[in-house]
Amino acid sequence: MLLAALFVLMLFPRASAPAVASQRASGEIVAREVVQHDPARTAGGLTVRTESGTELGLKDAGATGGGTLLFTSDPVDAGQAFDHLGVHWIAALGSEDTFYVEVRTSRDGASWSEWAVFTADEDMADHDRNEWFAGPYAVPAARFAQYRIWLTGGDAGALEQVALSFMDVSDLNAGPIARLVNDLHGALSDFGRSYAEAAPAGASAIRSRQDWAADENLMLWAPKYQPVQKAIIHHTVTDDGGTNPAASIRSIYYYHAVTRGWGDIGYNYIVDKFGNIWTGRQGGDGVIGGHAYGWNNGTIGVAALGDYSVNAPTGQLQGALENIIALKFKQLGLQPYGNDVFTHQEQGPNGQWVNVTSSPPNIQGHRNANYILSREGGQTACPGNGIYNMLDGIRRLAQAAVDNGYTTLPYVEPQLGKAGVPGTPIPVSVSVTNRGVTSIPAGTAVSYKLLSKGAVSVSQGAAAQLQSAIAPGASASVNVPLTIPVMGTYIVRWDLQSNGMWWNDLYRTPYRDVAFRAADWGADWVTDNVPLSWTAGEIRTITVTVLNDGGRTWNATGAGPVKLGYKWVSDATGNTFPGPSLVPLPADVAPGQQVRLPIVVTAPQYPTNYTLYLDLYKENEFAFADKGIAPDDTPTGVSVDFKAGYQWSAPALTAGQTATVPVTITNLGRGIFPVTNSFPVNLGYHWLSASGQTVVWDGARTKLGADLGPQQSVSVNAQVTAPPTGGNYQLRFDLVQEGVAWFSTKGVTPGNAMVTVAGPVLPAFGAAYAPGAPSLPVAGTPASVPITLTNTSNFTWSAAGMNPVTLSYHWADTGGRTVVWDGARTKLLADVPPQGTAQLAANIVFPSKAGTYLLRWDLVQEGVSWFSGKGVATLDQTVSVTPNVPLFYGGSIDASGTPAAMGTGMTVSVPLKVQNLSNFDFDSSINLSYHWYDASGASVVWDGVRTSLAGLRQGEVRAVSVQVAVPATVGGYTLRYDVVREGVAWFSSKGMQLPSRSVAVQLPPYGATYAVQSAVTGQAGTSVTVPVTLTNNGSLAWQGGLFNLAYHLYSPSGAVVVWDGARSPLPGLVSPGQSIVVNAMVAVPATAGTYTVRFDLVQEGTTWFSSQGVAQGTVTLAAQ
Repeated sequence: MLLAALFVLMLFPRASAPAVASQRASGEIVAREVVQHDPARTAGGLTVRTESGTELGLKDAGATGGGTLLFTSDPVDAGQAFDHLGVHWIAALGSEDTFYVEVRTSRDGASWSEWAVFTADEDMADHDRNEWFAGPYAVPAARFAQYRIWLTGGDAGALEQVALSFMDVSDLNAGPIARLVNDLHGALSDFGRSYAEAAPAGASAIRSRQDWAADENLMLWAPKYQPVQKAIIHHTVTDDGGTNPAASIRSIYYYHAVTRGWGDIGYNYIVDKFGNIWTGRQGGDGVIGGHAYGWNNGTIGVAALGDYSVNAPTGQLQGALENIIALKFKQLGLQPYGNDVFTHQEQGPNGQWVNVTSSPPNIQGHRNANYILSREGGQTACPGNGIYNMLDGIRRLAQAAVDNGYTTLPYVEPQLGKAGVPGTPIPVSVSVTNRGVTSIPAGTAVSYKLLSKGAVSVSQGAAAQLQSAIAPGASASVNVPLTIPVMGTYIVRWDLQSNGMWWNDLYRTPYRDVAFRAADWGADWVTDNVPLSWTAGEIRTITVTVLNDGGRTWNATGAGPVKLGYKWVSDATGNTFPGPSLVPLPADVAPGQQVRLPIVVTAPQYPTNYTLYLDLYKENEFAFADKGIAPDDTPTGVSVDFKAGYQWSAPALTAGQTATVPVTITNLGRGIFPVTNSFPVNLGYHWLSASGQTVVWDGARTKLGADLGPQQSVSVNAQVTAPPTGGNYQLRFDLVQEGVAWFSTKGVTPGNAMVTVAGPVLPAFGAAYAPGAPSLPVAGTPASVPITLTNTSNFTWSAAGMNPVTLSYHWADTGGRTVVWDGARTKLLADVPPQGTAQLAANIVFPSKAGTYLLRWDLVQEGVSWFSGKGVATLDQTVSVTPNVPLFYGGSIDASGTPAAMGTGMTVSVPLKVQNLSNFDFDSSINLSYHWYDASGASVVWDGVRTSLAGLRQGEVRAVSVQVAVPATVGGYTLRYDVVREGVAWFSSKGMQLPSRSVAVQLPPYGATYAVQSAVTGQAGTSVTVPVTLTNNGSLAWQGGLFNLAYHLYSPSGAVVVWDGARSPLPGLVSPGQSIVVNAMVAVPATAGTYTVRFDLVQEGTTWFSSQGVAQGTVTLAAQ
C-alpha cells in the first residue's frame, strides 16, 4: 500500500500543492459596466498611422480602405476603485480580425500605467452579436482607465460598441475595519488548513469555491448533469493570478456569470502556476459546464489560469493538470489515453446544429473541439501552444497515475433527486466504490453537509456506517437519512468520515457535491424529442416526459391548473417569442409521478439561432422557471423556408448591355426572408445557353429592400448584364441566401425565360483594383507591389497581340496635379476573361523627390486607351515618399531558446526575441529566417523557413516563434538566424552579426515514412488489402505487437469516420533504418463514397506516431 503511494508521488513530484494563503476578501464583488456606443465618432480621437502621422478629423472617421486607424478613448472614470478589468466590443460583421486593443489604468487620472495588450478570448465570443471579450486582467488598484484600438481595416465605423467591466474583487471599496476582519478570517483558515494539509499523501487537494470566496449570489444558473466522458483543456487568456490566484478567479467568475450572462463560471476546474486545483462551476461531478461550444455535455473543462499562447506553463501547473484529470478519470472509470465514442454538436453554414459522433481522444485541447460543421481546427487557439504541445505528455502521465492507482480514493454516488418537500425525511441510497488500492474499513461513516449560498447551514448531517470493509474495486451501499431543509437551493456535500473526521480533511480525497432544491413546486425533465434543426415557421409535435419531484400535486383542473407551454429566445437579441397556448395535463400528477405530454410547437418566422424552452405554468400565477426550477432548454437553429415564386417579362437586350428588369418576388414559405442578418437573402440570376450550359452563374445581386414575410410580395429592379456575345439564352432569376444556398438547389423553380441577345459585342471597359501597400517608399527607387485585378469589362483582356492590356500607374501630388503620367508597365501573365482575376507583382518607381503623393493605378489597352479615359475610376493610394538616404540594415536576435538537440527531419518551434536596429520600420518584405551549416562550415540549408517581421518598428522588440526544419542527416550542425529583405538582401550581407547555436541533430525516437499507392477501390461493407512499405527512420526498434500499423478514416468533408482503425501487426523486430512491407487490412465503409485513409503507426498504450510529428501515409479510398 505504501509502495503504491510512493510510486504515484514519484510520477507526480508536484502532486502536493504548495501552501497558499487563504482568501483575504469577503467575496463580494463591486463592479460597474461602462458602455460606449460608436466610440470612434463620439468618445475620443482618431489618427491614421502613416509616416507623417496625419490626423483624421471626425468627418473622415467613416472612410474605409485607408491606412490603419488608431482610436484612443477619453479617460474613463470607473466611479469606484477596481483591481481587475475586462474589455468587450462589438465589431461590424467581417471586421473582427482587424482590431487590436490596448488598455492603461490610473489611480488619479494623471499618472498612467504602460499600455497593455488585451487579447480577445475565443472561448467567450458571442458570435450571434459578433461581440468579443478580453480579460479580465489584474491591474494595480485604480480609479480610471483608457483604451486604444488599432483598426487595421481603416474603418472607424467597424467599431460599433466598447464596454469596460470594472471589478473590485479584493474589497478595495470596503472600509478598513471590514478588510481587517477579512484578514483575520483568512489567517484562521490558514491555521486550520495547516493540520489538514499535513495528512497522508494520496489524492491532490481540490480547493472549494469557498476557498476562492465565490459570491454565490451571482450564481443564477440551475445546475444540470450529464455523465462525464472527456476532459477538455483550456487557458483563461487572463493574468496568471500573480500572488493571489483566488482574486483572479473571482474576476473570471464575475465576467462569465454577469458580464457574459452565463450565470456561473464556465470551467469545471481551474489550475494555477503554484499547482493549486480550484473548483469552478458549482454542482460537483457531472455538472454541465460552459467551456466548449458544442462539447459541454459530457465533458469537464479544466482551465490553466493565465495566457499560454506562447509561454510554457510552470511544472507545478502542468502537474496540476495531470493530477486533476487523473484523479477524476480514476473515480469515473475513464482512461486518459483512450478515445471513447462521443457525440457532440456542430453548426452548419445555415446556423443549424447537427449531432456528430466520433472517437476523439479522452483528453484534448479546446482547439480540437470543433463546432463548425466540416471544418477541422482553426476555431480557437485555446489552450495556447505552451500547453497544447504538452498534451501527449499530460495524457501519458495521467494514464500512468490511473494505472498505478491511489492509496485512498473512494467514489461516492448518492441517489438523491433534484428536489424535495421541506421538512420531509427521506432515505438516500448512497453507493460507495473503492477506487483506491487500500480497503475502506468497516465502520466508516457516510454523511453530508448542507451549504446554502456557499455558507454551511448543516455542518453534520445524519450518518450511516459501512457494515463491512470495501476491497479495492468493490462497492457497497448504505441508506442515509436526510431531512429536507427549509425552502431554498442547496449543495449537499457527501463524504466519508472516520472518528468524526471528514476524509476530505484526512486524506484530501474529493467530496461529492450534488445540487438540491427544497421546494413545494418541482419538475424534473426526463426526456424530450426536440430536434436541433428547424425550418422557419415549421410546426412539429414535441413529446416530453416530466417528473413531479416537488411536494405539491400538479392540478389538471380547478383554479390555476398546471399546463405545459414553450417559448423561443433569440441567441442574438434575447427577444422572447412565447407559444400561442398552453397544453393541459390529462390528469392530476402527484409528487413522485411522471407524465408524458405532447405539445404542438411552431418555430419562429425569423431564421437565426434560438433556445427553445419547455416549461410548466401555473396558469395566471407563475411559470415554474420563476421558482428557480430549470426549464427544459434546447439550443436550436432555425433556417430559411426555401419557397418562392417569380413574375417578370423577358427584356430585349444587346450583347454586353446592362438593363433594368422589374421582378416581383413572392415568399411562398412560412418564414421571413431576412435581408440584414449574417446570411441575407438577395435576388441573383444565371445565364444559360439555349442547350442548358452555364454561361454566367453568379449574376449580380439585387437587394430586396426589407425583410420579406410569409406570403408577401416585393417588386425590385434587377440590374442584369447580358452575355458579351449575341444569341439565344435562358435567363433564370434565383434567390440566394448568401453563404448558404441558392433557392434552386433547395427545389425551388427559378424564374426562367428564353431571351434573344442581339450582337455584336460593344466593348465596355471596367476594372477593380486591390493593391497591397507599397514597401519602403524611398525617392527614386523601384519597388514591387502585389495587386489583384478583376476584369469587370465585357471583353477579355488580352495579354499579348496588337492591343494588349497592361497595368500601369500615374503619380500625382496632394493637389491632384500630375507628376508622372506614363508609369512603368506590368504585363498580364495570361488572358483575363470577364469576371476573371489576375494577381501581379506590379513594378513601380517612386518619384525622385520626397513628399506625399497619390499613386493612381490605371490599366491601359495599348494603342487604344487608358481605362480611366473610358470612365473607369483609378484606385488611389496615398504614399509618403522618404528622402533617398542609405538604408542601415541592423537587428538583434536573442536565440537562447534554441534547443541543443533536435530530431532529424522534424520541424521544431523555437522561441526568439528580435529587435529592429535598422533605420526604417519593417514592412511585409522583411522576414526572419535561418541557415544550417555542417561540422566543416559548409552551408547545408541557406533559405530557411520564413517568419514575418512585418510591423516591427525601429527599436521595437518582438517575441516570435520560428518554425525550424531540421536537416535529415544525423550530425553536429551550426544554426544561424538571419533577417532578409525579400528580393533585396540578407541582413548578414549588410554587416549584421548573426547569433550561432550548436545543435546536435539526432535520430528522433519516433520516425517513419510510408510508401503506398495513391488510391484503392473496394466494395462497400467489405475489406481491402493495401500494401504499405514502412521505413524506420527513428532510433527506436519496432517490436511487432507493441508497435502496429493502424489507420484513421475521414469522410470527404474531413470529419473522422474511424479513428482507431484495425491493427496490422509488424513482422517481428524492425530495426532503425530497416524497411518492410505490411499488407494492411482496411474496412470499407458501408456507405458508398470517396474517403481518405491515413496510415499511422502506433506504440500501443503510449502514442500514435502522428502525435510525435511524423507525417502519415495517405490513400484515397473509393467505396462502391
